Amino acid sequence: MALHRTPSNLGATVKAGQQGKVLARKILLMGDKPTFAALRQSLLRSGESKVLVAASGGEGLRVALTTLPDAILLDADLPDLDALEVCRRLRSDPLTEAIPVIVLTGNTTPALNQKAYDTHAVACVPMGIDPARLLNVIRMILSTPLTRRTAPRASVALGVDYLYADRTGTGKTLNLSHDGMFIVTPNPPEVDTHLILHFALPDSEPLEATARVVWIRPPGEDHPYPPGMAVQFQQLPPDARPAIAAFVTSLLATSTPSQET
Repeated sequence: MALHRTPSNLGATVKAGQQGKVLARKILLMGDKPTFAALRQSLLRSGESKVLVAASGGEGLRVALTTLPDAILLDADLPDLDALEVCRRLRSDPLTEAIPVIVLTGNTTPALNQKAYDTHAVACVPMGIDPARLLNVIRMILSTPLTRRTAPRASVALGVDYLYADRTGTGKTLNLSHDGMFIVTPNPPEVDTHLILHFALPDSEPLEATARVVWIRPPGEDHPYPPGMAVQFQQLPPDARPAIAAFVTSLLATSTPSQET
């Protein structure tokens, strides 16, 4: 078994019992193998968690989005979607990106482990892991702070024009940081599309930036965010990034921070 996090207490021994318990936590089991039925019973017997179940990757993504579990146990061999793709989708969605994912696999080769970690799974464990040991792994992961985004992000509506290939579009920012923005737009392009952006901070000259689409919220999908796309800046003018950071800091000083993308 291997863990993949940036914790302060991974080396600590986690004991069973009242001291080590994490109460009222939601654990999502995503898989249809008999092992998952046994895990569900073990988790329920422990009395420490509310257990959610999903037999497939598609169902699991829907459950994760609507319930926001505290941790996900993911079968590496799902009946519909590739488990690494499920991890990638969880990580790219701002509502589920910080949920720790433990991948259960019958093949613990270093190559598979590395692929899982590349999609930000926090642990790879064998499918036949002892339930008591797995409970300790879950406790340890739930008690370890997970660091994701560090760039402050604030709610703001700025007009944005964007270009890609031979197409143009327009929208407004939902939120902004010096690393990127979420653009509300009715027909966002695909993930990994490279864009040229034109926007301006209040009382500033227009800026041109290049960016990459890292997540989209398509029209018609059930999601708290409006249709649009999260983009990560690739290139900005020399003084633009500190100017954006100062602008975001001023907004956060006078308002409640928004949910990150």
